[in-house]
Amino acid sequence: MKQSINLNEITGFRFRCKGKRCGAELSLPLQESYSLTHPVDSCPNCGSPWLRLSDGPNGTVVPKLEQIVASIRSLSSWPGACGITAEIGQ
Repeated sequence: MKQSINLNEITGFRFRCKGKRCGAELSLPLQESYSLTHPVDSCPNCGSPWLRLSDGPNGTVVPKLEQIVASIRSLSSWPGACGITAEIGQ
């Protein structure tokens, strides 16, 4: 069953650890910087790498996540002639 939500209904991201026997969850509101206020590169419980793909300055997907946040904010207040919703589900 598919559902549609308005982009301004997206209030944050939830991270769930896939580490063995961990399952820790972290919910963060949409904000400017995930890397400065709440580091999400690794699980706060077991340390498993969440958003880190490799070592080095380009090894994290946090900048991409921040671009997604900026795009959601921009599109949710877009004054265009149509409404944009996200479709979720299977």
